[in-house]
Amino acid sequence: GAGTPLFSRAAVAGTTLFVVGDSASGGAGLYVLDIANTASPARIASSFSLGGTGYDVAVRGKRLYVLTSDSAAELKVYDVTTPGSLSSSSLITSYDLPGSSLGRALALDGVTLYAGAALSGVSGENELYAFDVSNSGSVVLRSGLDDTGTVNAIALTGTSAYLASGLDTGELRVADIENPSALVLASGQGYNLSDRTTDGLSVAVTGTSALIGTQANSGIQEMVLFDTENAGVPVPPPGPWYHEGSGSL
Repeated sequence: GAGTPLFSRAAVAGTTLFVVGDSASGGAGLYVLDIANTASPARIASSFSLGGTGYDVAVRGKRLYVLTSDSAAELKVYDVTTPGSLSSSSLITSYDLPGSSLGRALALDGVTLYAGAALSGVSGENELYAFDVSNSGSVVLRSGLDDTGTVNAIALTGTSAYLASGLDTGELRVADIENPSALVLASGQGYNLSDRTTDGLSVAVTGTSALIGTQANSGIQEMVLFDTENAGVPVPPPGPWYHEGSGSL
């Protein structure tokens, strides 16, 4: 794309790919790509501009949820019934997170949308939120969780939310999401990668494994795999297992 969009996160719905990125260097913030032919992705809705940076994106049915740098309406919901026609008039609703431009991560589980935020020491400005999105035209807050580190990414499995955190003593945090209306940290709270003080940046879960990526630094391996067979906070052994990332992941 033109400018320097610095793509960060993406979501797929059928043959459409939604990608968010930075807008400060000329990027549009949100890009829509037709990937029916995966060998030749084609940008559609090319005149659309988010009007700011997009941090994360999620799709449910014909609704697109975008976490943005808009200080007064960080979470935006668009109608993407016809992705190629996305425009400012496609905006259905928005939600103003507490604080200013703190939103960083999204994860969708059925009709519950989770949002992670940058660390704030202000009362009421939480680092993890759960929203009810069962009504496609509204976003309703269910609960919030006050933590001590920025939530840079969220991965969901069962009743656990695995968080890539900026907390130096717990780069992998785990929240219990069995009741989205009462978010709490799981027993043990998280896992400290004791060989580093760099932030957790990304996280993914599959089967009985959780994989976290961290900032790059000398003397560490940026990719770390955990066994989560017993759910909740990993308690090695077995693991964790490490792999050199050759950069921030």
